[in-house]
Formats: sequence, structure tokens, C-alpha cells
Amino acid sequence: MNYHFKNTKEGADPDTLIFAKPDLIFELNFVTSEIKTIVKFDVSLIVQPLFFEVDPDQQVFTIASALDGIYINRKKNQYVDLDELYGIDQIRSVIYDTEDEEFYILTNCKEEKMGFYLLKYPREDPTKSTYLT
Repeated sequence: MNYHFKNTKEGADPDTLIFAKPDLIFELNFVTSEIKTIVKFDVSLIVQPLFFEVDPDQQVFTIASALDGIYINRKKNQYVDLDELYGIDQIRSVIYDTEDEEFYILTNCKEEKMGFYLLKYPREDPTKSTYLT
């Protein structure tokens, strides 16, 4: 399970982790033990997500299991079912490139065809994707 430290004000020590579950993204303050829901998904993932990537502002998320994926943009109040949008399955990796400001997904199944598929999309719009392989 991936997690991220919540951004802090400059000079402050981190005290909160951000996690993803099948139905939501939440933060856990490990000093006070306070738990706070950040985003509740419109439709839950089938299983516990294996991949959880965020942009540096922690406003745009890509969450995925091997079977399905979700894109969430909190600034735009946008929710996209990635496996449905791209027709993908067997997700093997998700990363965020801070230089290019793009998410990358590696998957072994596209439109029910097995193979090696690498796609990227800008953090602001997952519909503007490009397949690299």
C-alpha cells in the first residue's frame, strides 16, 4: 500500500499520512490519531488499491488496483473511471512525473487484448492521453 506525507508549512515536521482505500482517500495524523476523509469515491474500487499517486499540490490523485483505476481532481471536482475510459485491465504500475506533470500507467490489457501498454496523461485532463507503446 502506498502512502504520502501530507504537505506541511515550510519548516514544520510532517505529522500526517495520506492513504487510499477501495472507497476513499483519507489522512491519518499519527501524532493525534485523528482520521479525516479527504475524498469519498463515487464508485468503490473492487479491491484494495496497490497504486496511489498524487501531484505535488496533493489535489490530483490516481488510485488503482490491478483491476481498476480512478482519477480525482479536487480543484475541478472531477472523478474519472480510468479503466472504463481507456478500456484497460491488469494495471501493473502508476507513477507521477513531477517534471512533466503527467501520470503514467503501465497495463497488460487494453480492450481485452493482452500486451504491454504504457499510457500517459496530463495531471489536469486524463482524457488527453497518449499511448507510448
